[in-house]
Amino acid sequence: MEPQRAYVTGPNMNHVRGLMVFEPHVGDPMQLFLDDGKMMRTSVVRNVSRHGSEIVVDTQNSRYRLELAAAGDNSRHD
Repeated sequence: MEPQRAYVTGPNMNHVRGLMVFEPHVGDPMQLFLDDGKMMRTSVVRNVSRHGSEIVVDTQNSRYRLELAAAGDNSRHD
């Protein structure tokens, strides 16, 4: 998988822009690099479901929704 821009919604996050280097896998933590320079690392992924350009990730502690950005999307949604 190529690195992919995504908008993340989850606990204490609402449509935060970041870069997903690896697609989430069950049994591993999910990692994203956020545009504010921080790295986000979750607890262990329990379930991943993909619906078009949306990925829903259930971790041991939380649920995240990743909206994959369209190619060439360089806009900011702050």
